[in-house]
Amino acid sequence: MFSTFYQNTTKALRAFQLRREHASLGEISEISIPPVLLESVQFNLQELVHQHSEYIICETLIFPILYEAWRPFSEDLMLWSHQTITTDKGLSGSPDYLITKRLELNRVVQGSPFLVVVEVKQDDFIGAWGQCLAELYVMQQVNKNPDLLLFGIVTNGKVWEFGSLQHDCFVKYTNICTVHHILSLYSTLTHLLGICQQQVRLL
Repeated sequence: MFSTFYQNTTKALRAFQLRREHASLGEISEISIPPVLLESVQFNLQELVHQHSEYIICETLIFPILYEAWRPFSEDLMLWSHQTITTDKGLSGSPDYLITKRLELNRVVQGSPFLVVVEVKQDDFIGAWGQCLAELYVMQQVNKNPDLLLFGIVTNGKVWEFGSLQHDCFVKYTNICTVHHILSLYSTLTHLLGICQQQVRLL
């Protein structure tokens, strides 16, 4: 598992010989939220106890938000849950959620990966970013195309942070979204998925 060896970003950067930068995602257009998502998230935040169950966080916060953001892009992108990715060098793991190119002829086979989501365990964002960076590196090796801009997200369900990998440069974005400002969160996810879609159509 990625988290076993890369407990923080610094260790992952050294292991994969990557450099780190910080930047903003820039201006992001607001996107209307599906009413069903807004109602569901508000209800789940109020009625469910998320502090004691990682499964509840995934099932009632992370997945519903990611799923609704992905749906408009489903013609080109595929959403996967806990599917193994691996390289010919033996580095492998099972990301919590993965967005890949959609392969129409064989939907059970993963296409090129473009975005990964890592659930933060016990609010350890530092450890989660080490795991996420390892997964981004594996995605880059799988694609065999360092020009592709790959995105990583780490979240505890309530706070969402974003990064990317291209060539040997890992960028940690200064943008931080929360589920309590879901318009900004949903719009940011839509923005990233739109970039993924553009790249898929150029492949």
